[in-house]
Amino acid sequence: MNSVIRNGVLVIDDRPDLLLAGDYPYYRDPAGRWAAKLRALRAAGLTTVSFYVPWRHHEMAPGRFTFTGPGNRDLVGFLDLVHAAGLWALPKPGPYVHAELPLGGLPDRVGPAGGTGRVAALSAAGEPLSAQGYPLPSPHDPAFLADAGQWLRAVGDVLRPRIHPHGPVVAVQVGNEGWFGETGLAPDALDYSEPGLAAFARRHPGLQPPRPSAGGDHAEWAAWLNESLAAGLDDIGGRLGLNVPLLMNAAPPPGARSPALDAWLSRGGPTTARTVHYGFTNWTGDPADDDELTRYVLAAKRAPGPVLEENWSLTWVGPACSAACVPIYRSLLGLACGATGISVYTACATAGWGGHLMMDAAHRRMVAGDPALLDPPYGEAAPINVDGSPGPSLAALREFTGFLRAAGPALAASRPEADVVLLVRPAQAAITSWGNETEPPAGRTITPFVQHCLRYGVPFSIAFGETDDDIDQGRPLITTSGPLMPAELQEFLVTYARCGSPVLLLGELPEADERGARCTRLADAAHAGLPITVAADARTALVAWPHTAPRADRPGDGVLQLRRVNPAGDVFVFLFHRPVPGAGDDPVPVRTTVMGRPLRTTLVPGGCAVVHCRDGRLTGAYVKGHNELSGIRITVDVTFADDQLTSSEAGDLVAHPRKSDR
Repeated sequence: MNSVIRNGVLVIDDRPDLLLAGDYPYYRDPAGRWAAKLRALRAAGLTTVSFYVPWRHHEMAPGRFTFTGPGNRDLVGFLDLVHAAGLWALPKPGPYVHAELPLGGLPDRVGPAGGTGRVAALSAAGEPLSAQGYPLPSPHDPAFLADAGQWLRAVGDVLRPRIHPHGPVVAVQVGNEGWFGETGLAPDALDYSEPGLAAFARRHPGLQPPRPSAGGDHAEWAAWLNESLAAGLDDIGGRLGLNVPLLMNAAPPPGARSPALDAWLSRGGPTTARTVHYGFTNWTGDPADDDELTRYVLAAKRAPGPVLEENWSLTWVGPACSAACVPIYRSLLGLACGATGISVYTACATAGWGGHLMMDAAHRRMVAGDPALLDPPYGEAAPINVDGSPGPSLAALREFTGFLRAAGPALAASRPEADVVLLVRPAQAAITSWGNETEPPAGRTITPFVQHCLRYGVPFSIAFGETDDDIDQGRPLITTSGPLMPAELQEFLVTYARCGSPVLLLGELPEADERGARCTRLADAAHAGLPITVAADARTALVAWPHTAPRADRPGDGVLQLRRVNPAGDVFVFLFHRPVPGAGDDPVPVRTTVMGRPLRTTLVPGGCAVVHCRDGRLTGAYVKGHNELSGIRITVDVTFADDQLTSSEAGDLVAHPRKSDR
């Protein structure tokens, strides 16, 4: 295999680097536009083109697919052009892809409303999971799985001869935010269909699936959801039959203060799949808002992996995305939190798809509010316009990728700094995700923890530990607690504290295990004097606990600082200005220290930066000195110890060592 994923990093020909992807929905464009736009993507500094492969676009009759010939169904020709342009390819064949397509790109015939007897995925209340109002098939329905397998094998046959080095394919995304976007849904959202319940019964004979108004085995159900999703993603990869890395794209949490956050956490670690690696999408709001910032940070810190969708072009989703400073800010935030790549979604505006890819007005209204917002072009604010000319953010994108291409290998080898560890166990989150008011929802514990650490400069990591081996032993550890806690988690925390590592429980000491049976193992250890602190009020406790006390070297009010380091001595300092109303338009001075030496720079209001230091020297920097949203430009300088970089004129500063092209 000439491409692999190690610790979340895509490694091609033994060279680890950041994924720099631009999404191009080839199926929405006439084939005559493909070559020029792919060349433009390469010129923009991107290394990879990602693209959905919609099932309904390539199926001409049940089980009969077209991937060649004239028109925009010529996937073979598109891949050849990707290769000729010097780009890698990251196909995304679903089976469900969403992408504002009817039924998420599935053929109508495989949906339960298609009249072919498919079984709908159901919630605990008996409501079908739907896309644009149409019910979606159960991922456990044998008939749907048979059809999906036929589709995946056909796509695999097209991709297999075009795997690097014989072609451009270096990785494949499987599924879409799970099977149908369910990784952001509550655990009672699916799958209570007949085949879903039968699958649960086979895995856990004699146990009852939980219901909101009744009992049931919550932890086992949550574990089964994780297991069945992992098995489903593995199955997709197996049916493709490709010897390339496989990625998932997990959804961000649905709300930082909502009880639904517990449901998101209950869905487990990044994935328990044997063959599928973590990736995530960023469809969150303005990170100037504390809760939206928390949503993004949780998704990015969940596990090492690339951002696979960052909005650069869909103004009906986020009107500000056409201002380059907005997606660049968010992309840098993802990298600061540990992401191993960026994605420009979409990099190319398109306007040439047929009626089979157009939702009717009623369903477009369900997706976007105003049906006209989904009229062509798709990705109207993309860096590359419909005709291939430069879009509003292309110049800024080229400068941004220039820095990332140079710093990429060192950045890919780095990890976020972490002085404390937040432990999340899905089984514990499953207990709190069903609206039981006697339990502390994660929104009252984990959200304050994340926001405290960001505000007061406390470096932290998140361990979505399925097993004890997933935990970075020895660091101060924090977790949520309540009257119920799985016995195995209680035992792990006691063992952790017995080794001398301090533990902070946000909530209360448990008195029972996950089934309600008396279990005071953790409480007994705390009363016996082990380093276990219990606090009902998270915000007060985090200020008082020595390991999360506010840091003295914070760069100033309104400035968020995050860092990544690697064993070779590289330090990347990420800085983000979070403007508050009435703060004014004056430049924002930033002062901090790196390796005991002073670092100074200036941010434009609402701006961001990353500074690269090594061996006591200033190696490079990217500072967004132009806020296209406000129109403010500043002259930027960066000083570290005796080194200084200064922009020649007001605007962005880009300085990096030279790096040869691929």
